[in-house]
Amino acid sequence: MQHRHLITLDEKQPFTFAAIDDIIERGGMADWRALAHAALSDSSGQLAAKILHLCQAHEQDDSQSFLAWRSFAKKIRTHT
Repeated sequence: MQHRHLITLDEKQPFTFAAIDDIIERGGMADWRALAHAALSDSSGQLAAKILHLCQAHEQDDSQSFLAWRSFAKKIRTHT
């Protein structure tokens, strides 16, 4: 799936907040795997921080997707 504000998924083109938001809201399993893999591979923890920040901004949405990603990002942050 082609996501808005997202050209490539490599180290040279980091995930933007808009791209992360689009992946969480509209992405399929392959998109979620790519984001999860990138977050787990990011030793700086910056991607997990972006995911967590975005999910916290969507707390009032009561979206299962954002709740799941918030939990995932919190676990990554506690292990880095």
